[in-house]
Amino acid sequence: MGTDLELNKIFKTTNGGTNFVTIPTGTSNGLSTNALGNMGWYFGKIWVNPTNDDDLLIAGVDLWRTKNGGLNWEPDPTNALPIHADKHALVFTLAGNILLGTDGGLYKKNEATSLWSDIENIPATQFYRVAYNPLNPNAYYGGAQDNGTSRGNKSVLEDWNILYGADGFQTVFHPTNANKFYVETQNGGIAATSDGGATWANGTTGINADDRRSWDMPYLISQHNPNKMYCGTYRIYKSISATTPNWVAKSADLTDGNILGDRFHNITSISESPIDSNLLVTGSSDGNIWRTDNGGNSWINLTSGLPNRYVTSVKTSPTLTSA
Repeated sequence: MGTDLELNKIFKTTNGGTNFVTIPTGTSNGLSTNALGNMGWYFGKIWVNPTNDDDLLIAGVDLWRTKNGGLNWEPDPTNALPIHADKHALVFTLAGNILLGTDGGLYKKNEATSLWSDIENIPATQFYRVAYNPLNPNAYYGGAQDNGTSRGNKSVLEDWNILYGADGFQTVFHPTNANKFYVETQNGGIAATSDGGATWANGTTGINADDRRSWDMPYLISQHNPNKMYCGTYRIYKSISATTPNWVAKSADLTDGNILGDRFHNITSISESPIDSNLLVTGSSDGNIWRTDNGGNSWINLTSGLPNRYVTSVKTSPTLTSA
């Protein structure tokens, strides 16, 4: 049992629930204070070995195990095989092994040897966004839940390689340089590469770290100037840079304000006019639509008459400058 975010205590009963005692936890016993990765609402499961009730496992970003009722804990796996983060399901098999389900697949531990192995090859990746490089149409990209940004190719359909980790979202390409593009991670993390993904640089310079933002923060390269970019937290930022982005806030709060919490009031969509470089339209998770006619220097609220609903997408007109 724990708080909303972290592990607090684990309780044990040996008399059907009449009385409970606590199982030892904490850093003095080897259990990280961040055992649930600050996401206790997402993790928090406990498993007990059916043949040894002092053998317990706790699932979080990592997997923690005690074999002496909590006197000592250690992270598991302990061998070199990289087990994917975020553990959610575990089964003790009749043969005495363990099956572990994570955000990255299914693993098996041979308890006799203490070794883990990846035991599946399931094409079950959850893509948030897909894109292709316009200067190299045979290369395509996908940003996936908890599996980063990967690149594939037309020649060998099953030849994917991971370019960047964490949760993957939109890949945005420079229109004239095939090796220059951007990838995004959860909560608006942007990384930039100018060598096709061999090296990466931070792409969020200037964005206030405290800005509330969408899990899938919108950002784009201008159709009129490849050095100009826009992104949206609860406000619009603009960058004009020939290298990595250097963001400057160009609006006030374009949502209703932080009424229900950070995840409920942020910008969810941005669209730049293909014929007017100064015209930009935004939508928010709390039903707001705004427009600027001068590149972000001033804004017009277009929300009147619209339902108070999450705006999934906004589009500017391909032929009119009035959006």
